[in-house]
Amino acid sequence: QFVAFFGPLIGLVMGFDAINRERNEGTLSKVLSQPIYRDAVINGKFLAGVTTISVMVISIVLVVTGLGLKMVGVIPGVEEVWRIVIYMVISIIYISFWLGVAILFSILFRSIATSALAAVAVWIFFSFFVSLGASVVAGAITPNQGDNPEAMIRRVRVQKAVALLSPMELYSDAT
Repeated sequence: QFVAFFGPLIGLVMGFDAINRERNEGTLSKVLSQPIYRDAVINGKFLAGVTTISVMVISIVLVVTGLGLKMVGVIPGVEEVWRIVIYMVISIIYISFWLGVAILFSILFRSIATSALAAVAVWIFFSFFVSLGASVVAGAITPNQGDNPEAMIRRVRVQKAVALLSPMELYSDAT
């Protein structure tokens, strides 16, 4: 849950001013005057951020795994190692998604503050309000029918389907 909450903030902080800062300082026009495509600049900034995120996540997981190994003293088996590797890959993809969102807002808005606020607003909406609104939508679609188990199951399915619109919910389910 720690990575599910703070991971998007890392991605948003790394990308909210990736393009518009260079545009405001005037260096973007100088870079693009060379035979470099606009997409190459955007992809380069994204891949540099993904590389930084990967190094950070792998380092944190290795430190936590090493501390756990020292404290517990049990050597993990092959299955546990694969679980850790899969967790790292999912975490890198999740944080990179939010990095991509931040870079998108950096491209769309000229102001650094506007892109940062828009990215944080999207993160708050998808991380908190979608999961909160899922029960409201489920209640509106499937009215309460007392102790009817089929209606309760239908309501939970609708609530889960709406909650799956949230990247935080998808990350939590995957981990």
